[in-house]
Amino acid sequence: MNVKGLYIYILIAVVVFVLFSVTGCQDRVLNVEDQNIYEWQKYMNEDEFKQLQPGMNYMDVVEVAGGAGTEIETSVYEWRDEILLTQAYVVYFEDGKLMSTEIIEKRGSSTR
Repeated sequence: MNVKGLYIYILIAVVVFVLFSVTGCQDRVLNVEDQNIYEWQKYMNEDEFKQLQPGMNYMDVVEVAGGAGTEIETSVYEWRDEILLTQAYVVYFEDGKLMSTEIIEKRGSSTR
């Protein structure tokens, strides 16, 4: 095999690996959300928010919340409150680990 063929082989292997990694994460999120009886349960509530601990990874937070957050910035995710339309929970990650959290006030119309 020549060098060019080797590079192409390595590139294809990397692409396949990345695709399976992303798909695996999405499948795990869907499995968590499928356990919810109601659509609104994929959002977070205050009791779930209090369970979050520094060092958790994104999937740990998804499992606590019962659903995926919305990435609002790189490594910053937001979960809407299950009950209150006027607040949301923001989770900050660094190097894949939870670093800090905050509750923010939301205004305006709901997208639910």
